[in-house]
Amino acid sequence: MTDQSGRADKHASRSSHARKRSRGAHDDATAELAAADDLPDDGDVEPVPGGNAEPIHRRHTTGPVRRTAPRPHKSAEAEVSQRANPAQFAKQSVAELKKVKWPTGDQLGQSFVVVLVFVVVIMAIVAGLDFGFGKLLLKLLG
Repeated sequence: MTDQSGRADKHASRSSHARKRSRGAHDDATAELAAADDLPDDGDVEPVPGGNAEPIHRRHTTGPVRRTAPRPHKSAEAEVSQRANPAQFAKQSVAELKKVKWPTGDQLGQSFVVVLVFVVVIMAIVAGLDFGFGKLLLKLLG
């Protein structure tokens, strides 16, 4: 096969080869599907079946972009040198605890009451569901 400029179609030989190979084991529809696997390159143009419409311009999709350089891996030696000994760890912990804004007594009492009420409400909901499903199962299966 040749295209509009007279060049030989590089996909024609692969398509006919795929058809010949697949006809022994499959029907003609399978052969056409096998031949359709050969998509033209970016610049190739194929006529539309029927021949009276504009040609189909096909483009290949691009895959995900790979990184050009791999990420540097941290070595075990670098990790060990950044660790603190127990004395440094204790000093750093105390320094961080000094930065904390601790709640006042009133804030602490208010938060305690809010959490306690929330837990009691959730307990009541779960207990009610448990009691209701228990009664329902006893009526159905009992």
